[in-house]
Parts: sequence; C-alpha cells; structure tokens
Amino acid sequence: MQQTLISFFCFVFLAFSSKVLGENQNTCRELKCGKHGPAIRFPFSLKGTQKIVGILGFLYPAEKRETILELPIPVKFPIKTIDYKNQQIQIYDLENCLLVKLLKVHYMSISPFQYSKNQLTDITLFNCSSATETESTYNIDPVPCLSGPGYLIYSSYSGYSIGNFPLVSCTKMYNRSSVPYRWHDPQNLYLEWGEPYCGLLWEAYGNKCGLKNNGTKSTEIECLHRKGGSQKKLVATGASLGSFVLVLLVAAVYRVYSSDRKEKENQLKLEVFLEDYRALKPSRYSYADIKRITNQFKEKLGQGAYGTVFKGNFLLNVLLR
Repeated sequence: MQQTLISFFCFVFLAFSSKVLGENQNTCRELKCGKHGPAIRFPFSLKGTQKIVGILGFLYPAEKRETILELPIPVKFPIKTIDYKNQQIQIYDLENCLLVKLLKVHYMSISPFQYSKNQLTDITLFNCSSATETESTYNIDPVPCLSGPGYLIYSSYSGYSIGNFPLVSCTKMYNRSSVPYRWHDPQNLYLEWGEPYCGLLWEAYGNKCGLKNNGTKSTEIECLHRKGGSQKKLVATGASLGSFVLVLLVAAVYRVYSSDRKEKENQLKLEVFLEDYRALKPSRYSYADIKRITNQFKEKLGQGAYGTVFKGNFLLNVLLR
C-alpha cells in the first residue's frame, strides 16, 4: 500500500510537470545565433537543434555568428531582422554584391518565401568603358562587383533611356525583369511568407503562434496567448503546484520510512521482552486470538501508560492488557 502511494505521487508529479511546464515549450522558445542577432522562434527552426520546433524553414549560425536563412538557391544571405507581425525577413549581402547575386538567382523559386512585390523592378545594365565613376543617383547605380579596369558597369531602371544618363561612352548590355532590387536601398532584400498566417491575426495583438499540441504530428497551428503575462502566470502556477506535489511526495516517503522504523523498533522490544521473561514462559497471541479472548474487547477495566486493559478469559482468570 505504501509503495503504491509513492508510485501514485511520482506519476502525478511527472505527468503534471510535463503537461504544465513542458507544454509548447519548444514552440514558445526564442533563441539567437549571436548577441545582436534576430530573435528566432516559431515558425522557424534552428538547424542542428530541437530547441525550437517550426514548419517554415531552417536558420543556422555562420562563422561570424550571423544568422543565415536556408533557401533553395545556391547563395546564402544573412538575416538582419525578422518582422513576425508583418511576416517579413530583411536579408543582406556581406560582400556588398547583392545585385550581382540576385541577377543569377532571381528567377529561381525561394519557396516557401517570396520576394516583396513592392521591390520588384526591371533592370538594365550598361557598360561605360570611358566613363569615370560617379555617385549613385535615383535609378542609376554603379555596380563595383561587375566593373573592372578601364570600364564601369551601371544598373538602371529599364524604363530610362540611355540618353537620360549623365554618362558618356555607354552601351547597353542586357535587361532583366522582376528583379527584387531597390536603388534607394541597394544592400537589403526583403522576403515574405504567407503560411502559416500568424502575423496580423495573432502576433499583432501580442500573442504567439505555435503548433497545436494534440498528441499527433499535425502541422495545425494555434494561438498561444501571452497578454497580461498569462504564459508566465501559467508557468508560475505550474511551478507552485509542482512544488506542492513534490512536498507531498517527500512527506509520504518520510511517513513510510518512519512507520517502518517504528514497526521494527516495536518488534525488537517484543523480542527483548520475550527473552527477558523466558522463565515465565510467555506466549504469543495473534490479534484474532486476543479478540476471542476478550470477547471482542467487550469489558474495559482501565487504561494506563502502556494502553487499555480489557478483561479476558483464559483457562486461568488473567487480566489482559
């Protein structure tokens, strides 16, 4: 019975801890790859760890502790910011050659992401062999990564005529359509995701989005409320109740231990008593025998420091204590 009680308390404590304290812990956690890196949480996963469970894509740290977004294209871009409310990622190029890399991969799929539509533009490249480098102007930008000794490469909005350029000796190289590039922000690229849709639905109201904890591997999502510190209150309540259960468990173990020790002490005293009075030939009686001898403890004679005295009938008239 005592072991059963202990096992029950252990089961309750473990079940409660995993339910209250562990529920959605991998969904709600936030991590960073570096000291100043963006907060990483659902719907993203951090590559190489199970600390965050996501369904959208993997992020991983680079050598310089930059946070890299894993995309299905042959270039890697570090992340500057993640806007969970508007579901947008700002990425950039460490080598300051963003346009050159985009011209190679802009036609490839980056699913489950897409380029921000308000930054898509048609670009034309010009080779100005005898020009000297000028400062960037609106929709006219030098491309140092493509330039070389004796010539400079410029990018421009395709709707511009070469006659409008403040340049000389320039020839058109080629056009590229729907390139995600901004002349007023040439070093940054913006990606968006549509699913799971949590931003304006939940994140905007101070809540978090996470996988539904229904005991399956379902990719259904749910809103994890955190307004007014409800999530912290849940953890605090869980910790308090968990501590209470733990105290009950310790008390039960102590009670079992004390009862067992007392029983052993009583048995030892009885053995000593029987040994001391061996000459008087003391006899052992079971509880059933004593009930029969005292006629179900019918006649009480008194009570002392060692217990209650009842009248019992033996072959000889003896008082039984």
